[in-house]
Amino acid sequence: MKRPPIIVIQLVHIVGPLKGEIQEFIEPAISIGRHPSCQVRFPADLATVSRKHAEITREGNQFKVIDHSANGTFVNGKQVKESLLKDGDVLEFSKGGPKVSFLTQMKEESYVPPEPPPPPPVALLEFLEAPLPPPPPAPINRAFIAVTPFGTIHVEFEVNSITFHLFIGLTRANAI
Repeated sequence: MKRPPIIVIQLVHIVGPLKGEIQEFIEPAISIGRHPSCQVRFPADLATVSRKHAEITREGNQFKVIDHSANGTFVNGKQVKESLLKDGDVLEFSKGGPKVSFLTQMKEESYVPPEPPPPPPVALLEFLEAPLPPPPPAPINRAFIAVTPFGTIHVEFEVNSITFHLFIGLTRANAI
């Protein structure tokens, strides 16, 4: 029995947070949305895109987009619930939302799509985005406080081999 040809789907992101990226798929179904299980995953804060917004499925040598969203899926500007796709179609996930160009390529049987780079670990992102803590206070190596005969306070202290002198003048308030 003859196996179906390997058809690679390319989604070229032309508008939205993934603009400029090209994703390749050979799976018979591609899920699109904000949910972590989606193969085309948009940021969680992009509320116009549903968690499970749409799906592209293979039917023989053709591909179909199926809308599962509340905000709609558009093919070449027309809202659809289901639509067969052809090379060059532009899919828009909600009005004014992210747009991708749909392309297909026939590949040899041994084709393996390139692995996308893994996302950075969450802990690393949190570390990089966290505000810097204040530096620890420098230790005071030596301190001296004295009241001079002229009524001023003399404070002398040393931090990291640097000596500081503070002279604080005191005045007497006149009672009326």
